[in-house]
Amino acid sequence: MNDDVGELFRIPGLEWSDVVLLCNASSRLLESAVQLRQLRLAAPADSSEIDAALTTLDCRTAGRRRRLGRALVRPRDEGSGVNDIVDVLSTKEPVHSSEIALVCTHHKEDYHWAVELLSERADILIIIYDCGIHSVPLPETLVKHPRVHIRSKIGPLAKAPFFYSCFDFSVCEYECLPRRLVLFLHGHDTAWHQKLCIRELISLGKAAMMEDPSLQYVSCNDRVHRDWVEPNRKMLGDVTTHWATVSNLLGESSAPPRCIYEVHAAQAIIRCDRILQRPRAVWDALRAHAASLQFHEPEDLALEGMFHYILGEPWSRPFVQQHLKQLATGSANELEIRNSIRLPKAAPPTPWDNENANWWNSHTCVGNFDS
Repeated sequence: MNDDVGELFRIPGLEWSDVVLLCNASSRLLESAVQLRQLRLAAPADSSEIDAALTTLDCRTAGRRRRLGRALVRPRDEGSGVNDIVDVLSTKEPVHSSEIALVCTHHKEDYHWAVELLSERADILIIIYDCGIHSVPLPETLVKHPRVHIRSKIGPLAKAPFFYSCFDFSVCEYECLPRRLVLFLHGHDTAWHQKLCIRELISLGKAAMMEDPSLQYVSCNDRVHRDWVEPNRKMLGDVTTHWATVSNLLGESSAPPRCIYEVHAAQAIIRCDRILQRPRAVWDALRAHAASLQFHEPEDLALEGMFHYILGEPWSRPFVQQHLKQLATGSANELEIRNSIRLPKAAPPTPWDNENANWWNSHTCVGNFDS
């Protein structure tokens, strides 16, 4: 990361995960953030009052508590100029004031896309669940931006899957959701499973939902994989194995699906009503389940196959069945199809592409098993 955007990490004596906890306070623990900001501005700051205020920040180690305490009582002229703790504890705009919320996780992803996006669009707010990786701070512009909430996913939660962030957001913002849309995203601008950049995802997703008021859900990813559709393959096997646990959390007693017609990789744009269709207690139970998992465990992979269903879609989405050839071969993704975009000339096919195309040519839709 460039020096000019990573300076916040250089607050004297603090690790990046310490800064994440302070940012988490400015997003979720507003009274604590205000108190710490006032104590920091006091001359001189009272160390005993600061120590008491730090109890609300989930400081699980004595070392972290000492680091934050020392930094908060340090005279301001010994700080790092504009990169002061008071800036980290600045007031954030509430989530419900935005039209669109992006919910992302930050592990080691490059977040420069978010800096540019915020300067272009006034209708978005970004919630970043940060794992606190020591060498990869977020850009200073994001940390101090009023429409960026940084929430803690440090410690044991750093190894929890992406779904923890989605479920935690659904619990915490249940009564104060954004006005229109939520995007659940991994945090990278593009990836092997997501060719459209986030700017395009927002633009095309919003356009598709404005065009069709009944549209509640759109996948942000590119392809349908055969192991979701065909019996005796990995994704269906993982979902079948772990469905009893998740169905119990959902308060359901249905059988696992016989097939899944959905685009892989579990990134989606939804209308906020989809979150409200399930009780808050269900999202809380799902959050606790995700917090108990580790990234890429079978249970995590099973959640990927269930994510669209959890968000209110049928196991076999009719749109995916209708456009299976394009989605299976990679000639177009869902947002491109819904917006009728003419695609540029495709890159030469890879062996995997050829295998998927051969599968499609011999494939007959299994049918819709959405009971």
